[in-house]
Amino acid sequence: MQNKGFVKVIATLLALVCIYYLSFSIISHSYESKAEAYAQGSNAKYSAFLDSVSTEPVLGGKFFGYTVKDCRERELSLGLDLKGGMNVVMEVSVPDVLKALAGNQSERSEFVQSIKDANEAQKSSSKQYLELFVDAMKKNAPADAKLADYFSNSSTKEKIKRDATNEEVVKALAESIDIAIDNSFNVLRNRIDRFGVIQPNIQRLTGSNRVLIEMPGVKEPERVRKLLQGSANLEFWETTKLPEIMNSVIALNTAMRGEVAGQKLKENNQTEEKAVKDTAKADNNDLLSQLGANDSAAATNAAAEKKAQEENPLFAALQLNVNQQGQPFESPIIGYSRAADTAKVSEYFRKGHEKGIIPHTLLTNWTIKPIGDGEIYALVALRNKTAKGKEPKPVLTGDVVTNAQADFEQNSVNASVSMTMNAEGARKWANITRDNIGNCVAIVLDGYVYSYPRVNGEIPGGRSSITGDFTPEEAKDLANVLKSGKLPAPATI
Repeated sequence: MQNKGFVKVIATLLALVCIYYLSFSIISHSYESKAEAYAQGSNAKYSAFLDSVSTEPVLGGKFFGYTVKDCRERELSLGLDLKGGMNVVMEVSVPDVLKALAGNQSERSEFVQSIKDANEAQKSSSKQYLELFVDAMKKNAPADAKLADYFSNSSTKEKIKRDATNEEVVKALAESIDIAIDNSFNVLRNRIDRFGVIQPNIQRLTGSNRVLIEMPGVKEPERVRKLLQGSANLEFWETTKLPEIMNSVIALNTAMRGEVAGQKLKENNQTEEKAVKDTAKADNNDLLSQLGANDSAAATNAAAEKKAQEENPLFAALQLNVNQQGQPFESPIIGYSRAADTAKVSEYFRKGHEKGIIPHTLLTNWTIKPIGDGEIYALVALRNKTAKGKEPKPVLTGDVVTNAQADFEQNSVNASVSMTMNAEGARKWANITRDNIGNCVAIVLDGYVYSYPRVNGEIPGGRSSITGDFTPEEAKDLANVLKSGKLPAPATI
């Protein structure tokens, strides 16, 4: 009996812990219910509502300082069987990887026939595709031909020599296929993270070229499927420093001020985002009222925020990259925005292009990762060198990268990334770096900026070292991005 009090204390503590963790699910469910009520069956409106309130503090910051997004990430995972959602198996096309590695040799008749034979054999065989392809090549290729004759080229010369044996070539091909699958896995993971799926399950199926993806609560399966199936293109872009485009950015803010003023005069033409935010704030204020909170301060802040959005719509959503005196920094970073505001800023710049306020030579992309620990993203200014009216093109594409790996810098705790290119890439890279000494070159994958290293001098030979305040994990991620090259679009099973 002397332990009865101790048992009660433990039971009470366990109950409090359970209530604490259950509270995340309760709060998350309440916001999802509000989103459903607001959306009235529209998936787009449902997503827009949750996106708009994702960074809002729950109960005005009284719930341990957590935001709506924090609560949704910490809620109990119900899985597909209880919450519904989407279950997809993506398969990386090994034939496309082999074709890319072979280059022009993939057009030879025996190569084409071997791909067809391997595709047919795979329907009834448990062997790996590469093994089936090699068997087919032995049958279709000339007796004196070697695999190196098909796969040793300027892009693969560091891995596959002209005199390499068939066994060495098969080993190199297997490694390249494995890298392609790993990189596809990383691309798919980043796409899902950007889509905002809460608690997804993403795993590579061992011993295969397939990736299993489970996404609870997804309400737009076709949109997600289209997002996942697109090809991933690695690109290198020249950048523009903020002082060069500052006048255009200010002019865009002025133009959007006029547009917002015009919208204000028409009650029926209120923007969807404003309606979403008003609804979200009203709901949040109701919750505060239930706790007996004083709403006057919140109302004052809301009025001030509304006035700022009307007077400077762009700058209310985008904090310019300027010093305390308002002078722009010599950087390709235009400014910084909260995750919830990035779509609005992108829309402003799109309208700026349409109206001719933003020159066609300026493109903008967001960084893939937030700056620091918060949900703040940087907007990077890219330089478009193609003629007006034509599709923008990067100065270099990732298919010229032959290898990349993470290294540790000498006499430093930071990591770096080394990168090598084929002969064609090395020639172009030398010209690009020579023309951009002192400027940054952005590394872009899937339309998002992964890094924007500064060029310190011309880099001949195609061997580069990218340094910065990289952690080992960040350096590894960047190396994987650089090795992505031009990944084939994964097929859905």
